[in-house]
Amino acid sequence: MEKAFYRTKQAEKILAYVQKMSGEHITAKDIEKHFVSLDDNIGLATIYRHLDQMVAKGVVKKYTVDRNTAACFQFSPPDKKCSEHFHFKCEKCGKLIHFECDEFASIQEHLAKKHGFAVNSLKTVLYGLCDECNKKNGGK
Repeated sequence: MEKAFYRTKQAEKILAYVQKMSGEHITAKDIEKHFVSLDDNIGLATIYRHLDQMVAKGVVKKYTVDRNTAACFQFSPPDKKCSEHFHFKCEKCGKLIHFECDEFASIQEHLAKKHGFAVNSLKTVLYGLCDECNKKNGGK
C-alpha cells in the first residue's frame, strides 16, 4: 500500500530545503539544524516522516552506508533520471561523496555477466581519504 504524501507547510519547507541542497547528501539532523537556525523548530520525527514519504514517492533517494552512520538523503528531480552511482566515505572527516564512473560501471557489468552477482550501487561504499584529507596527510 502506497503512503500518502501530505502537502503540509512543514512538508513543503522540508522539500524546499532538500531541493536547495540538490547534489548534496544530507541527514535528517542536518535538516533539523537548518530549521533550528531559522527559529523554525520542525521536530526530528516530523522530518523523518516526511523524508520517508518523499522516498516512497521517488522525490528523494535514501542512502544507508553502515550501521554507525546516519542515513543520508538526496533530492532526486523527477525530470532527471538519477543514474546509478557509487559512494566514497572519507575515513578521516566522514564526508560521503557520490560519484559516477564508467570504470566502476564496467566492473559492475563484469560482475553480473561473469559471476552472476548484481551489485547494489546505492549500498556500495568505498572507504579511504577524500582529496582534501589526503592533501592534509601529504598525499597528492
